[in-house]
Amino acid sequence: IENISVAALAKTVLESKQPLLSKKNLTARVQIPDDIRMNGDSFLLHQAMGNLIQNAMDFSPNHGQIELTAHTDGKSVTLTVEDNGPGIPNYAKDKVFDRFFSLKRPDSGKKSTGLGLNFVKEVAMLHNGEVTLENLPEKGARVTLILKV
Repeated sequence: IENISVAALAKTVLESKQPLLSKKNLTARVQIPDDIRMNGDSFLLHQAMGNLIQNAMDFSPNHGQIELTAHTDGKSVTLTVEDNGPGIPNYAKDKVFDRFFSLKRPDSGKKSTGLGLNFVKEVAMLHNGEVTLENLPEKGARVTLILKV
């Protein structure tokens, strides 16, 4: 467990995703204040944030936008990842965090391993937090990851 800068973590994850962001002409908009810090396992948090961003990229259309925001109330950090993809079908809303459940990617029609969001849920629980996924009113999805500082 170490003290982690959430902004630096997001920057590192986005740098690792830059080739796919460029390939799909996606814009990543980040609004994370530099002073937000939390205690946690940096490797697990990097993987979890990477999974959330990867999902947002997979479901975003070419020339789409992904938005990362974070804020803190002093007790927890709330990180959100939003995309402007198709959103989550009603039948999948209760299953998205289940191990091995996956939706077909719009670009390829292929499914993932179905472990990413389940992993994020486990990382959230290890940090005394939670994760939720919801459709946005217009189009797209929002994942909210709340972690104790």
